[in-house]
Amino acid sequence: MGHLIEGHPERIAEIAQAEEEMEAYTAHFQVDAARGGNAYIIPVVFHIIHNNGPENISDEQVRDAIRVMNEDFNKQTPDWADVQPEFLDIVANVGFTFKLAQLDPDGNCTNGITRTQSVLTYQGTKT
Repeated sequence: MGHLIEGHPERIAEIAQAEEEMEAYTAHFQVDAARGGNAYIIPVVFHIIHNNGPENISDEQVRDAIRVMNEDFNKQTPDWADVQPEFLDIVANVGFTFKLAQLDPDGNCTNGITRTQSVLTYQGTKT
């Protein structure tokens, strides 16, 4: 994150203000259990690094991954009862929902999916 604020001291103040606003908002937010709502929404960005091959997954695959994450973290999968018996008493709906981000760090609209073409897509070492 250092590169985003380097040379822009006003960004530090903006980040601090945003964090204060988020804390104030979430401090008073209650889960509406009757409506089945979750208390927290976590914006997610998928960064797809590809070389124009099958690793360049579709937007639909990304959306399906978000669906699976939400099911897994909110005890909505039909096989949750198959969890190892010693962990069954801690299986829970954790109370948050993942959603693709709609704003980038600069406040611009985004679909929450970035794509970067690179021949290093399969490179597993630091260069």
